[in-house]
Amino acid sequence: MHIVNTYINWLDNFGLDGARTFYNNDDVHTIHEIKSIFDNIDLIANNFLEKYRNDYKSPITKHIARKGITLTLSPLQLFTHVITHEFHHKGQILTMSRLLGYTPVDTDVIRT
Repeated sequence: MHIVNTYINWLDNFGLDGARTFYNNDDVHTIHEIKSIFDNIDLIANNFLEKYRNDYKSPITKHIARKGITLTLSPLQLFTHVITHEFHHKGQILTMSRLLGYTPVDTDVIRT
């Protein structure tokens, strides 16, 4: 849910002026629920990409009340952040799997 909440925070709430609440780990119990939540994240990402497809460098300025700061970020910075954040955690999971003696499933890395 941490990855999901990152997409909600940056793409929806910051980039699309949304007001979605965050998911709590205790509210999700099955892989089916997780897949359904990520389907919703795909919709958010698609809406974000559609909105900024011709304007991905223009600054967006927002005040983050809970942190008491004002940030100015471009849509490109927002999207790059959420994608690299997700891949960072994907790498952590793969490393933990290997350290525990498992061979991870194919991770869709292009090999040449």
